[in-house]
Amino acid sequence: TVVLLTVWLKTLQAVDDVSRLLQSNSIAIDDEIILINQLLDDLGRIRSSWNELLSEAKLVAESLGFEKDFEVKRTRKTKRHHDEPPNTAYFHDGAEKKFEVSVFNVGLDHLIQQIRSRFKVVKEVYARFDFIWSLTDDIVAQERKARELAKFYSTDVNEEDLVAEIRHFDRVKGALFNPGNSLKLLNQIFSKGLEPMFPSICILLRIFNTMSVSVAEGERSFSKMKIIKNYFRATMGQERLSSLMMLSIENELARSVSYDEVISNFASRKARKICLA
Repeated sequence: TVVLLTVWLKTLQAVDDVSRLLQSNSIAIDDEIILINQLLDDLGRIRSSWNELLSEAKLVAESLGFEKDFEVKRTRKTKRHHDEPPNTAYFHDGAEKKFEVSVFNVGLDHLIQQIRSRFKVVKEVYARFDFIWSLTDDIVAQERKARELAKFYSTDVNEEDLVAEIRHFDRVKGALFNPGNSLKLLNQIFSKGLEPMFPSICILLRIFNTMSVSVAEGERSFSKMKIIKNYFRATMGQERLSSLMMLSIENELARSVSYDEVISNFASRKARKICLA
């Protein structure tokens, strides 16, 4: 029990530190990738530190007055018949080694695999965008990724315009910018007043930096839906619910909108009469 508590204390502390950082409002996906890689490295170091963890657990058990050695159990032996194949299962000599292989290694390997599987999609999203701020000489690969990204966001950017911007941006990226990450690069573009030169790149950077990095954003959205759609509004349609939820989330921006101007623009676009004068 003391060994398990020692192992999970180290493991859950590393996971909890990263989890708290991922719930920050100012974090982006590229920061998330760095944190997840650091977490996987920490878990890998924990997995390779069995002897240190075992020694620490023994000291804790001794200080608490518990038995510090593993309980030795008699190995069960089964009689093998003459026509059965030889048993190829591996039996460990010591209880400590058996616990390390069958519990410690299995548990950490499963945790590491689950984290990699959980954030596989995040890494795929990051790989779509990273050519924008990465410093590389392979312009052919950059143009290929730019075309793939433009096709994926075809309603937001034009493919040929994006490729042309990437060619120009690649020549000035190293001289004018110090792109540590996507958000820093976006802020540098706006601070230098170059957003009219690279509109498609700015759009993609804004899309990337507004993507949610954790499920906390989704839970917050569901809490907004619960506030809006109560038992008084049980028959509300999906489209109106989504619109009201967006207004509730972006309430500061909604308050700054001029309703007179919005109504005027709406009326002018919906007007069926044409002025002939």
